[in-house]
Amino acid sequence: MVNCVVSMFDESGNALRPWAEAGYICYAFDILNEFRIEHVGCGVIIYEYADFHDPVYISKIVSLHPVFLMGFPPCDDLAVSGTKHWVKKALIDPLFQDKAVSLVMTVPFVGMLIGSPWFFENPVGALSSKYRKPDFYFDPCDFGGYLPIDDVHPRWPDHITPRDAYTKKTGIWFGNGFIEPGRLPVEPLILENDNGVRGSQQFMKLGGKSKKTKQIRSEGPRGFLKAVFLANHQHLVATSIQ
Repeated sequence: MVNCVVSMFDESGNALRPWAEAGYICYAFDILNEFRIEHVGCGVIIYEYADFHDPVYISKIVSLHPVFLMGFPPCDDLAVSGTKHWVKKALIDPLFQDKAVSLVMTVPFVGMLIGSPWFFENPVGALSSKYRKPDFYFDPCDFGGYLPIDDVHPRWPDHITPRDAYTKKTGIWFGNGFIEPGRLPVEPLILENDNGVRGSQQFMKLGGKSKKTKQIRSEGPRGFLKAVFLANHQHLVATSIQ
């Protein structure tokens, strides 16, 4: 039996690519996805539509019996970068953050139901107080050494620095025996604009609310995702789940 890995709130499939290359059947569920199958290495990534406000999609994942679960839930209403908008959002909907947290919580809820290792990520923000503090923080550059020296981002080369050489403090919450990967850091590329503002290449180029901008800003760092695969796949093999 070929094992299954699931990634929730995942439009890019980046998190699943290392698993598919190793022969896993992988599912990427997201509200932006249309059904398609991508053959990767010895495995596949199956992209399917899912709106996790509807419990039918949670039931679908549980029925797949995944051996590993990942989640990249929306952070629009939770990230500290959007603090200046919270008062206005609260006037429109006083429960806007509670609703956002409820959506995030579908990941650990599914993890509890399947009993397999799970993790999800979210930037620094309200989730630390409304749920719990993350199990650890990282910047993408902390894992850039897992990518080759001649790395070029496959989807957004003009926006995302090679080898994930940028900073974006991100929290990771996990459970059910998830293995935290070891770090292989690279030096981050920090830019400065004409106003003396310092930040990453993405920060300098990505403003606004377009669909493309949101996709690039939410793109999972490939070095970290590869490190997660290496640590947890090896653990699954060692414990005879593979």
